[in-house]
Amino acid sequence: MSYLYGKKLRGELYIQPYEEIDWNEARHLCLKEDLYTSRSIAQNLLLDGVHYLSERHLKQWPFSKLREQALQEATKHIHYEDESTRYMINASIETSLNMMACWAEDPTSDAFKFHLARVPDILWLAEDGMKTQQSVGSQLWDAAFATQAIIASNLVDEYGSTLRKAHEFLKLSQVCSRVQKKS
Repeated sequence: MSYLYGKKLRGELYIQPYEEIDWNEARHLCLKEDLYTSRSIAQNLLLDGVHYLSERHLKQWPFSKLREQALQEATKHIHYEDESTRYMINASIETSLNMMACWAEDPTSDAFKFHLARVPDILWLAEDGMKTQQSVGSQLWDAAFATQAIIASNLVDEYGSTLRKAHEFLKLSQVCSRVQKKS
């Protein structure tokens, strides 16, 4: 999310031209259904102050240089997470954000293409509508805890075949490769 904000995606995210949005007004707008507690005057002043500082002063050197370095570092983290999870991150929201960041960086990149290839693993159409993968699952944890429980109960002889199958599943579920560090 920080990469996308830092890259200043505009036309892709808003329904009207970014330059026409009155941020001083929009910053304080919220649907009453979404407003669980009203904001205090102090909070509004703080938000206005942060906006004033970030929009006017943080665009100038040396802050602009620091911002560019932070974006490069965020990109490294995004690519590392993508590669180490084979473009199937823990949740569909994170996957979507990383995919948008890869697109913002280079719409023709291999990273973006790898994300596109994983979309069917995250979204699919079922008989009752569109479904999304919310997490990669807890099967490995479940199997490990169940295996430990069997061993702790001293029922190893009775559940020998189950433990062999669990061992095979645990071996197959391990991440056996390391993502190479890029300099």
